Amino acid sequence: MNNSSKLKPQDSKPLIVGIISGMIFTALSIYIWVQFGENTVDKLAGVVFSVGTLIHIVVWYRTKNVGYFVYVLLDFIMSIRLLAGFTNPPLVGVYRVILIILMMLYFYFLFTGKMKWKYRRILELAAKPVKSTEDGFTPRPFPAGEAEYSREELTGFAKFLAKNLVTLANFQEDRVILSVSNQALSEFFLPQKTNPETTHIVFGYNGEVSVKIAKAEYELFKEELTFDELCASFADLFKTLLELYKKGEKSKILGLIGGKDDRKT
Repeated sequence: MNNSSKLKPQDSKPLIVGIISGMIFTALSIYIWVQFGENTVDKLAGVVFSVGTLIHIVVWYRTKNVGYFVYVLLDFIMSIRLLAGFTNPPLVGVYRVILIILMMLYFYFLFTGKMKWKYRRILELAAKPVKSTEDGFTPRPFPAGEAEYSREELTGFAKFLAKNLVTLANFQEDRVILSVSNQALSEFFLPQKTNPETTHIVFGYNGEVSVKIAKAEYELFKEELTFDELCASFADLFKTLLELYKKGEKSKILGLIGGKDDRKT
């Protein structure tokens, strides 16, 4: 983010927790290796990668993001290799070639941002037009008027955003809920339930639109932005994205959420 960002710097706690967890797992692996041998360590690591495979299958299924599909394949072949422990030279050779290819693809998607969730960018764009700081957070949903779209346009739009890791889509009988949050992990595994503690925008199939900005996301802003203005801007942003989608201008959507702000404000 640039110096004009209205968001606080990204929290370093998840990175620290990840580093500490990695150190603990490494120390545990070394201990098991010394006590029980290399084969036991391989089996333990194989179980871990198997669990990772299942988790990433769910993430890929909910988003259809190609980067996560590569992640599924990578976890899967590593779990098979570790659990099966095959030593046949041709099999090991094929495994290594596939592993190298998948690793190259994984790092390509990782470093090009194609596997990065863009919830902070969405919050930044929503906050940009908001100038006042008169009223702070309230937990209530905000009615954001109406928009014109067909059911097919809305579902296609929701799937497009999910595929590009902008929002997580929850398709219900009378509406589509788009979650914009770093706290939405539970929604991957409970697709019919939207966590009330996450920020989301609701598009009803009748055209009605509403916004819920959760406290966790509101506290990411440096100032207590006027809540109603923030919610209205949040809705306007998604209406703009939806209009671009209806016109077939997907590249403009990707340009906007990727950092180029050409939205009229």
